[in-house]
Amino acid sequence: KGPDVPDATIELAQSGGLGVSGASVVWQRDAWPTPDEYRSLANPNPAEFHNALLKDRLSADGIMGRYSDFGEGPAINSWKLLNEPLHEDYFARTFVDAGIYANQTDALTDYFVRADSLRPDAVLSINDFNILNSGNDNAAIAFRDQVNALLDNGAPIDMIGVQAHMSRNDVSKEDISRRLNILAETGLGIEITEFDSRDDAQQLTPEEQEQVFSDVLEAAFENPAVEGFIMWGPWDPGHWRGNAPLFDADWNIKEEASPWFDLVRGEWMPMLDGLELDKIGRAHV
Repeated sequence: KGPDVPDATIELAQSGGLGVSGASVVWQRDAWPTPDEYRSLANPNPAEFHNALLKDRLSADGIMGRYSDFGEGPAINSWKLLNEPLHEDYFARTFVDAGIYANQTDALTDYFVRADSLRPDAVLSINDFNILNSGNDNAAIAFRDQVNALLDNGAPIDMIGVQAHMSRNDVSKEDISRRLNILAETGLGIEITEFDSRDDAQQLTPEEQEQVFSDVLEAAFENPAVEGFIMWGPWDPGHWRGNAPLFDADWNIKEEASPWFDLVRGEWMPMLDGLELDKIGRAHV
């Protein structure tokens, strides 16, 4: 325990030219990872609970301060500031009931305002699940409306994160594109933050996984609002459900990974061999 392992991991990734995002700063669950003493069963004092959240998560002495240019750890400049607010509201509900905030929108706005004051250099995002992986557009509409309400209330949100844990075989590319467009109505950039697909409980066949991978990739790459695409682990043994998008336990490329290699690493990969580049890397074609 302690910061040694995450510090070394972040430094290794950054030394290899990889970007690092911190997740999740505020995740309002009445369960893990909220400490036992602040869960509802412990009947915490709301003011003490609130002060602990601010100190541990949203202050110079907390996690965002530690991983900054002025902190002890390597700097992280991209943060999933608020995770799953459509599904988890325990913190805000507790604080509103105690009179700390007038309403939940004010509570969520305050998280962003404090984070932005502490880290004006950082990209702050809001992140949720079952936005694309849904039988209809209702979740995308609700997420758009929640983000707009927060923006109207003064929340300095920089990015919308869409988890994209795909488990349905009835979601088309057109559905995905339409839902991304609904979110783009906020005017914010969008990032696919946690793409994978499920094959446990016989949810998706390999052929269906390949199709949904292709659909999400194409819809994301075609949409000008989408600024990033992150897979939720590339390798089966290190994956939360044992079914990573790219590699099996022996590091063989999985059949359902073909859209990544055919499109991202193939058809869409810029070919710059023999081309003259200017000082910022642009090719003269």
